[in-house]
Amino acid sequence: MRAEWKYETAFERGRKRTAFLNKCVKKFRIYYYYPEDYTVEEGNSVVREHLKRNLKHNMFIWKRDANKQVEEALKKGEEANRLMFKPHYLEEDAWKGCCDYWDSTGHKQMSETNKENRKNLKFPHASGAKPFEERRIARELETGEVMSELDLFNIVYTKKHAELMEIKEAMERAAQEFASQTGADEPPPSPATCRKKNILISLRARKLNKGKIFMNPNKTIHDFLGPEEAAEWTTSSIPARIPNHAYDMMGRALNEVTDMVQAMDGINEITRSHLDEELKKLADGAYPNKDDPVQKVLWGQYIKVAASLASSQFERFKKVIIEDTEEDGTENGHDMEDYEGNADGQNIDDEAGDMDDDRANMDGHYSDEDGSFNNTQLSP
Repeated sequence: MRAEWKYETAFERGRKRTAFLNKCVKKFRIYYYYPEDYTVEEGNSVVREHLKRNLKHNMFIWKRDANKQVEEALKKGEEANRLMFKPHYLEEDAWKGCCDYWDSTGHKQMSETNKENRKNLKFPHASGAKPFEERRIARELETGEVMSELDLFNIVYTKKHAELMEIKEAMERAAQEFASQTGADEPPPSPATCRKKNILISLRARKLNKGKIFMNPNKTIHDFLGPEEAAEWTTSSIPARIPNHAYDMMGRALNEVTDMVQAMDGINEITRSHLDEELKKLADGAYPNKDDPVQKVLWGQYIKVAASLASSQFERFKKVIIEDTEEDGTENGHDMEDYEGNADGQNIDDEAGDMDDDRANMDGHYSDEDGSFNNTQLSP
């Protein structure tokens, strides 16, 4: 990569940066072979990601070392600047490009922004640009054993932050609980079992954030546990949270309910029972597989969203929902069936819960910390 570095390399972004990395990968393959269990595409991808991180890391090290040497020279009363302290393996033109980039207005503004962002980090870590997963893999290759979540935690989180300490204590309790469930005469667990245990420990220590697991930001819970077990965590462990993949469902519900109401041309009234049946048909059309646990969860979410949207859309188009009544004049509870076919004894609005309150939280995306919605609004 250093041999291919030119003046403009430090400034390049997007396609130009990708083209530079691809050129380096091509040169790499002249001298090295990939392991037999890697395809060429997989090998290229691994090398490209390594070079991408290495490029960023190298520029950080070069700037830090040059600044330190400039500072030492100035203390001695000597004139100095970064250009005077070029690494021996870089060409003059390449080093001048780096120095010009560091002095550019764009880089200085980005540096200030990054400083402010780091101050606002809730959980500052000590992993730098190196991903947690890469540190985990390196340690496992070194020791030949699956690295525990607690060991990784102690490496990447070194500051005594109060909430971090609470998470660590929760992880320790979960680890002790798993250990107490293992008999002394049982054989050692497989690596796959150890990794799953690590994930469950993280889940017990801290809630999901946008469907992802603490210290495992590059994969979702579905990647680790599969759809059925993941559905249990996304619905039971965080009941107030709509899963991240439900955004498409909310947009679909909005469009389909709006189309349904607009299609009622000339019809200004509809009974609650009739509306319930129409909404069930929409949900069945969106999520027809009743054996799929993920679709089962989304079916229920669709019903809740659609029921709330139907009320607002009927009001918008000047239409009226008529509550059904029994022979004695009392309102009918409408025995709606849930996805499993069990009568729940309540109408679809009751099933939706406090959707009027929830709608205030359905106008956007999750915040990083509490899973609540904000800002970005769905529009018809």
